Amino acid sequence: MKKLLLITLAMAALSTGAQAATIKVTASEFLGSTGSFSTSPSGPALSPADLGNIVTRDAGTFVLSTDLVASIDLGFGSNTVVTGTGADLVIFTVGNDYNFGLQVFDTGNTMISNYLYNVPANQSATVYDSDGNALCVKTSSSNCAAVISATAIDLYGDNGLALDDNIEIGMIRLTMGTDPRFKTGGAYPLFSLAGAVHTTAVPLPLPALLFSSGLVLLGWVGRRKAR
Repeated sequence: MKKLLLITLAMAALSTGAQAATIKVTASEFLGSTGSFSTSPSGPALSPADLGNIVTRDAGTFVLSTDLVASIDLGFGSNTVVTGTGADLVIFTVGNDYNFGLQVFDTGNTMISNYLYNVPANQSATVYDSDGNALCVKTSSSNCAAVISATAIDLYGDNGLALDDNIEIGMIRLTMGTDPRFKTGGAYPLFSLAGAVHTTAVPLPLPALLFSSGLVLLGWVGRRKAR
């Protein structure tokens, strides 16, 4: 198990000395999906347009699938995203105690990484604000319906070793559903957003990730590879 990482998400105007990995861009391009998705287990299926809007917006919106296996393909638009030292991607989910699958493809559409990752039941992946409060998805009936979790991922190839630096990432595929390999604790995987750490782009302000003006998100997150 890889040691925990401190991940910092901040607006460009803010700074912090505790940056172990800074998200530079988010996956803003919806490339397609398989299976059906909704915003609740009993909710109606989302249209492709609505699904794409949700999974490229912010960490407070999320989707799930009640299919056995479903997937979402995302790209980083015109940004050049590459592998590098330490965490490569950060996957934001909602709640805890489940697995999600992640496949990563290079710009030639060759799969370069394919693993299951765990969002632990002990909430060690929970994202906190600068005052130490867990960031939550809120509803009208609850101030904290579920915590927001972040999993920092150092990409690995088929041989189980970290990928070389400067491999350009073309797209990522998130897989989830009701298959037992995902529902480890009985919870549905809830995907909200994906970010990249290494890119040739200048770090951008990330207002979509911030829940109030000037908020810096701090969270201890770990990459837990299920296989």
